Amino acid sequence: MFLENNLLIAVIGALVGAGISQFLNTSREKTLLSFDMHRELNNAEMSQCRQTALEVIKRFPNTSYKDISTKDKEGSVSIFILLRFFQRLSQAVKYKQISKSLTTGLFSEIFYYWYFMSYEKNLIQLDWEAATQIKYLDAWFTKKIGEETRENLRLKIERYYLDILKS
Repeated sequence: MFLENNLLIAVIGALVGAGISQFLNTSREKTLLSFDMHRELNNAEMSQCRQTALEVIKRFPNTSYKDISTKDKEGSVSIFILLRFFQRLSQAVKYKQISKSLTTGLFSEIFYYWYFMSYEKNLIQLDWEAATQIKYLDAWFTKKIGEETRENLRLKIERYYLDILKS
């Protein structure tokens, strides 16, 4: 009886240990992905893409994503590279592959910058999977940061947008 109890305790201990180890590894992987994606968004190449995308949006502020490549073929590549980044972020969030707390802090403001500058008026109305993924990310961030913070970001970004359109 004593041996059976010890064996049972050992098995339970091993299972608990394995569960803790799995949780810690998963948490570490989510943290690493969060920082890797943040590094990607802020590397020199992506910074140049963001700048080019902004220039195209300034020149064609009301052009749908469906039509943007007919207006500026080269510049639209940067717009779509940035969009693909946010699609991947959306999928990482949806399938719980990324740290929720880090994602909110690292990406919500930059996401809303692009959302209010372009996605909301030039992408969301399209029947594209990308639009669905961006809407998902908007809803997720709104749930995390709250409606009031989202609206404050909107006002801040709209003021900034008006300033850059003047320049």
